[in-house]
Order: sequence, then C-alpha cells, then structure tokens
Amino acid sequence: MGERYFNFSLADTNKQLREVNELAAKKVAEFQDFSSKVERVVEYNEILLCTIAGLIAENERLKKALKLIESKSEIPEEPVDLIPITELYEINLHAKEALR
Repeated sequence: MGERYFNFSLADTNKQLREVNELAAKKVAEFQDFSSKVERVVEYNEILLCTIAGLIAENERLKKALKLIESKSEIPEEPVDLIPITELYEINLHAKEALR
C-alpha cells in the first residue's frame, strides 16, 4: 500500500475553518436564545405555581365562608319574625365577606 497524501491548499483549509467557526457561532447564539427562553418559561411556571396556590387558598376561604353562611341561613323552625336582627346582620356580614 502506498502512502496517501492529502493535497489541501491553505486557502481551502482557511475557508473550511471560517465556515466551521461561523457555524459554531450560529449554534452558540441559537443555544443562548433557547436557554433564555427556557429561563423565561421557568420563571413563568414559578409565577403560575404561586398564582395557583393563591387561588387554592382563596377557594378554601370561600368554601368556609359558604359553609358558615349555609349554617347561619338554615330555615329556622321558629317563625321568621322571631329571628334576632343581630343574627340577620351577622348572616349579611358573612355573605358580604364571601362576595369579596
């Protein structure tokens, strides 16, 4: 077997190196852009998790308020005219709180 010699000119080699460097720079820029987008998505997800936690807490508060209103609003066995005004006022306050 004879020896193989590669006959590359310096100009061809430099051209190929430039092309490789340009491609590498392009890929690095694309990766940095992608990385930036991933960071924004992570931040957005953290905000969403906090928002969901707040909504769950608000939902629990409203469920408690609704249960209280329901318990205070049960139809009394006594005549309606005999319900103390303070109890009606309290029911109204709880209803207003639940609607906030």
